[in-house]
Amino acid sequence: MRARNVLGPFLPVFAGGHCRPGTEPLREQMRRWVEETPAVAEWVRAFAPEGDPATALAGTVMAWAQLQGVVSLEVQGQFAGMGHSGATLLAAVMDALADSIGL
Repeated sequence: MRARNVLGPFLPVFAGGHCRPGTEPLREQMRRWVEETPAVAEWVRAFAPEGDPATALAGTVMAWAQLQGVVSLEVQGQFAGMGHSGATLLAAVMDALADSIGL
């Protein structure tokens, strides 16, 4: 339940997007998850009553995975000495994610 509370605010951000071809397989899996799991459908509707629930979930899952990766690597100091800041990388990753969902 905690994960749903954390991820819920991401859902309306992506609900109005349109998955690009590279993200369509994930969108299809998210569509099945919504259709097969009433609790998931209810959760998505609570945060994003408008828009496509499968796209909202696909974008949310991708955003969470990307954020986890960038933040974890930054916290561990893995970017030290690489010539960029974690903030710059995070901005680039989020821009790429927005493009992949058509935002």
